[in-house]
Amino acid sequence: MIYVNPDNFLGDPRIFTEERNREAWRACKDLVERTLSEATEPFNYYLVCGVQGSGKTRWVKENTASFVQPAIVFDAALSRARDRAGGVAQARRFSCRLICIWISCPLEVALAQNRARRPDHVVPDEVVRLVFNTFEPPTLEEGFDEVFKVESGSTLDEANICPSCE
Repeated sequence: MIYVNPDNFLGDPRIFTEERNREAWRACKDLVERTLSEATEPFNYYLVCGVQGSGKTRWVKENTASFVQPAIVFDAALSRARDRAGGVAQARRFSCRLICIWISCPLEVALAQNRARRPDHVVPDEVVRLVFNTFEPPTLEEGFDEVFKVESGSTLDEANICPSCE
């Protein structure tokens, strides 16, 4: 499994600037592009999205056995269809099976989990609120082969298969 998360390219400790963020996203795109262009068979491309603090990264770590190999798992907020479009296009160019996993949770849970992170991993509350309030549930119409809505803390087996998540 190839795990891709832009936060992992911000350094340790994480230092967030607009420039570092752009570089992190570019590094992610390049890693995925390189991996897929060198692949000898089609990958399963999992796009794991949800608001900051929803538990995406923890969910991926706890559910690695759920990912059909070979797999790329892209873990990021990707709160709007236009934010997900680049990953969708990249996956389609390489004939990947494209699965979206939306980690959903109430705003108060996301805020609490976010505040419990290491100090350099905490996202400002106003950003979490903005992403939560503008989040567009992923849909098959975006180009995904499957969309799952997973309540934070649940497994993929407990997920709702969404023809159109709401």
